[in-house]
Amino acid sequence: LFECYGLPDDAFLDDFASTFDLPRSQLAFSPDSADEQVRRRHKGYSYSNAELERCLEACASRQIPTTAYFTLMPDDGAREVERMRLFQRRLRESWNCQVLTLPIEVEPGAAWQLEPGRYGLTGGPYDLDHFLRRHRAIATPPGPARWYSEEVEALLESLEA
Repeated sequence: LFECYGLPDDAFLDDFASTFDLPRSQLAFSPDSADEQVRRRHKGYSYSNAELERCLEACASRQIPTTAYFTLMPDDGAREVERMRLFQRRLRESWNCQVLTLPIEVEPGAAWQLEPGRYGLTGGPYDLDHFLRRHRAIATPPGPARWYSEEVEALLESLEA
């Protein structure tokens, strides 16, 4: 698994395809968001959805397996989640790209924790104690952790319908 922080060029893809056992190899991309403006704001470097799709097409033509990682941002609402879901479906159906969605955390010392208002976040406190309590809750037996709200459950059920 080779994680690409930017989009590789054709020379890299050719070298990757000729070097590795492709059924056991994979390129991973982290667009994080389907919204290009959100991606630019949160990543510090960026590429467009069209550029990502051209890269996935180039990978598919070389039979290079791919995965795209997306993130649920702390300020995402139902509209953003639905847009991401539709974009993910397009990547799966058009380029046979595996797609994973992971929530992002407000970690102690991160910019979101230090200046939540700057990023449109409310709530908290998002300090080390909160982080440790949350991770202890996640490490409990299967089932939703204490922070998993009924609102999130309802949103997920509506998207599955």
